Amino acid sequence: MFCVCHSIVSYAQKNFGPTLPEPMVFDLVRPLGAEKGEIEFNTLAIFPLRRKGQYNVHWAPEIEWAFADGYGIELELPMVNGQIEAYKLALQGTFKNPGASSFIHGWQWLSEYIVEEQIKEFNLLYIAGKEFSNGYSFLGMMGARHNLYFGDVERRSSSDWDILFNGSFNRKLSETFVLSLEANYGYLIGLGQDLRLTPQIHYRISDFLYVQGGIGYEWYLNERQPIFATRVIFEF
Repeated sequence: MFCVCHSIVSYAQKNFGPTLPEPMVFDLVRPLGAEKGEIEFNTLAIFPLRRKGQYNVHWAPEIEWAFADGYGIELELPMVNGQIEAYKLALQGTFKNPGASSFIHGWQWLSEYIVEEQIKEFNLLYIAGKEFSNGYSFLGMMGARHNLYFGDVERRSSSDWDILFNGSFNRKLSETFVLSLEANYGYLIGLGQDLRLTPQIHYRISDFLYVQGGIGYEWYLNERQPIFATRVIFEF
């Protein structure tokens, strides 16, 4: 995989920009500038470290496929314990930037149907990344989420907007090891704010196996708790 990754890096730098580490919690549909034919299976799991009432583990198996150079599609099944929580479809594209050596940008669109609450969510995000010297880099995702409510009779015809920002500060120590600090922020218009901070490590175990993990803290409206999050990735 390292020789494959080298070819992917060279391809991305030539046509789109640098290949940057992916965030763990709010990940990409393959890295920006992915090459046609890349396939990835991965699962994110978030474990609360301070139990309040029922102990719920949130996890999400997904499959990602680059169907064209710089473009990818993702199918995901967010789950709580053993139950399907939602159905999610995501599309992503990379803007061509020939000759760029340190900057890359693109977009991501997500559609999600939350089963129990009967809510449809639509997200549109602009993605931009910058590679600095000595292995440092930053990847940011900024945009909005539109929520449509169908389950609650009082809110059947209502809709809400959220403002989203996700930022990831990275330090690549070697070809197999990355340190990262990820911030996920949402301003829920009319309700409040949520924030999650997750320091994390990324480690490539083998040609096909890549793991990420970290301990963080999340604030959601009036609730807050420490968490452990991990993502296991299989690349082909």
